[in-house]
Amino acid sequence: MISATCLTQDRKRSGKTRAEEVRDHLTEAADLADRTGETRAWHLNFGPTNVGIHHVSLNTDLGLHCEAVQAKNGVHPETLAEAPGRQAAFHADLGRSLTHLRGREADAVAVLLTAEQIAPQRIHANVPVRNTVEYLADRQLPTRAARDLRGLAHRIGLPL
Repeated sequence: MISATCLTQDRKRSGKTRAEEVRDHLTEAADLADRTGETRAWHLNFGPTNVGIHHVSLNTDLGLHCEAVQAKNGVHPETLAEAPGRQAAFHADLGRSLTHLRGREADAVAVLLTAEQIAPQRIHANVPVRNTVEYLADRQLPTRAARDLRGLAHRIGLPL
């Protein structure tokens, strides 16, 4: 998964090449996870759930937002009860992708709030989440979502 994460940032390769190589890594990890099941060996939280979380994260980082949102299906981050950071990462990345899908901005705010509830310290210090909150602040949101976003921005330390 580390190799796949690094690939998302490798600007020397084309986006299509990066996406294909990331998919190859995800496929290999999923095959291994199917054989091992959920495990906390060496504190890695490796298994189908973590691979699913990475599937959302990697697609988000590649800008493949529809694929990231589709990848959430069947992923149950609460399975990793002893890894709230992984749970929060799942919701943060899902929120980041929902932000880029027309009409899903309010869903994005709700998912970001879920991430904050799980691990506020991680979400408040997360630069991509801060950038997402700033981006959402310029969008037309339903009243409740706009209010919730202002609260999140305040807790993160962003002046809106």
